[in-house]
Amino acid sequence: MKTIYTIITPICALLIWLQATEARAQLTVKPVVTHASCNGGVDGAIRLQVNGTPPYRFEWSNGATTKDISELNAGSYKVKVTDAKGNVQAAELMVGNRTSGTLEKKQIVIPAEGAKNGLIEVQVTGGSAPYTFFLSDFTDLNNIKRYQQSTSAFRGLSRGRYMVDAVDANGCTTSLAVRLR
Repeated sequence: MKTIYTIITPICALLIWLQATEARAQLTVKPVVTHASCNGGVDGAIRLQVNGTPPYRFEWSNGATTKDISELNAGSYKVKVTDAKGNVQAAELMVGNRTSGTLEKKQIVIPAEGAKNGLIEVQVTGGSAPYTFFLSDFTDLNNIKRYQQSTSAFRGLSRGRYMVDAVDANGCTTSLAVRLR
């Protein structure tokens, strides 16, 4: 915006041009990050809430030029946002993975030969409760059985090979192989 000021003196008229600097509207960028699901999921997202003078130009480190990006795996993403007045905001954002936790043997009881009094009890560290537990029985490879329960102890087992899976509230799975012999 230009403003013209005229100053009149007894001697002459002086015309002064002043370039007034228009106050720039501040550009603000607020990211909302959705972390990728567990075990290397490619479903993370970053959504931007932008306030400034539109239109905006977006430059992402992954080559995207849209306001929001999705189908992301865990990692670092940089964005540079420029508004119509040339204001620039840059940020580096982290998309993480939900963790599935770890599964460890808590108690193992090996049954007597031919008996079905074995026990596999596991403990989950990390992840998000509640958990659902699965036991795959590989004792007879022609008849693999799978059991589901909400507790971490499987009882009444015979000698053999088993796989215990713990699935947390986010659907992340961690597994542990156990051999009773």
